[in-house]
Amino acid sequence: MIDVCEVLREAAKLEASDVYFKAGICPRVRRNGSIENMNFPVLLAGDMLDCLLKIMDERERDVIEEKGEYCFSYEAPMAGRYRVKVYKSRDIVSMVFHRILPIDKIVQNPAAFAQLEAVADRKKGLVLFAGDAGSGKTTAMAAVLHEINENYPVHIMTLENPIEVLHESQRAIVSQRACGADFESTALAMDGALKEAVDVLMYDGKTDAQIISKLCQNAEAGMLVIAGVYGNSLAEILRSITVDFPMEEQGSIRKRLSGVLETIVICKKPMSPAKPEDGQESVHSFEVLVVDDNMKNRICNSR
Repeated sequence: MIDVCEVLREAAKLEASDVYFKAGICPRVRRNGSIENMNFPVLLAGDMLDCLLKIMDERERDVIEEKGEYCFSYEAPMAGRYRVKVYKSRDIVSMVFHRILPIDKIVQNPAAFAQLEAVADRKKGLVLFAGDAGSGKTTAMAAVLHEINENYPVHIMTLENPIEVLHESQRAIVSQRACGADFESTALAMDGALKEAVDVLMYDGKTDAQIISKLCQNAEAGMLVIAGVYGNSLAEILRSITVDFPMEEQGSIRKRLSGVLETIVICKKPMSPAKPEDGQESVHSFEVLVVDDNMKNRICNSR
């Protein structure tokens, strides 16, 4: 039987971003953007079941049987922390482990982190982290929360699915809540934050018309609200935010956004080093858009 932790430890040595477990092939990694085979035997259906038994509890396995997929976080000894997506493929489970970068990967990169420090100084309003899947939105938001946690005596609450980066309370009080385990309804959890003396609310999950409205509501109440969305330009971001609203309501939500939106951070996918064999690490970059009066007008008048 293949030891899933042993595979993850080898993947960590390779600085792989993703590790793939699928019956019928050997474990594979994504490294510098390309998928490569690992030096392990071909996985059998029984191996996949054995992996599940080692990393998931009974409740989580029941979700797989009921819904065919499940997403959670997993801390592998001596291999780091991963976001794990388990899904059924032709009635056999497959798994993808996505490595969660430690916050210090950004915090210790002055050029990248300097752009995020100003976001941590915000006291209220809505800050959006945008980008494609895998662009580093979650890591960037975690870096901002880390900065707030170290420097400000506030109450931070996160609503995540799943909890990826762990934060221990420092100057701030940090309450991290996982969808499914700590709450079922995101909308109700956001309403609850209004009664839980929250200063900073971070949401990392899917958005729809109701969630966007709740994010605006909490920002209007005086919180600093941080959320992730998709898009690589202002037009794309606004389209992804407003698409679920009826046409007759899109003008009002754009006006509402213009009133609370403070900053947009567009996260770029990490660029692979020119010479990975030299031990250079991927480079994170961000485009920070400060929402001034000109941008507010563009938001209100966009179509």
